[in-house]
Amino acid sequence: MIAMCEHCFTTFREYEIERIDKGYTIACCNKCEGSVVDMDELILPTILELNKKGWNTSFCCSGHLEEDYVSAYIMFTSDKPPKAPKGFHYDSRNGSLYLNEECASNRLTGIEGFNELIRINRVLYRWAIKLPKNENKS
Repeated sequence: MIAMCEHCFTTFREYEIERIDKGYTIACCNKCEGSVVDMDELILPTILELNKKGWNTSFCCSGHLEEDYVSAYIMFTSDKPPKAPKGFHYDSRNGSLYLNEECASNRLTGIEGFNELIRINRVLYRWAIKLPKNENKS
């Protein structure tokens, strides 16, 4: 796991921070004093790209092996998130970006599962790179 400051987007390795573990905040950023949170490494480039472009995020997961379904998701702070990439949709209950059901129905195991997690996160990263800056950020 890697950690990221929610304010300045600086990333940290576990040994670079002094853990405080207050809810989702695991540390205080030594550069800007913002909240540092744990982050799945596979989705980190996507989250950095989105936030730097003003598409602010609040929670995310890259998906994991050995679960009943792939639960890769991104939750945005805005009620007007960017258009979802092909193969993804917004959950109407909370605005999170989730995988479509046909992609999220199989348990991922072994090398095939690992390759699928990489593919899913590659799709998200390519999508984030192509997005324009958010001109309506709140």
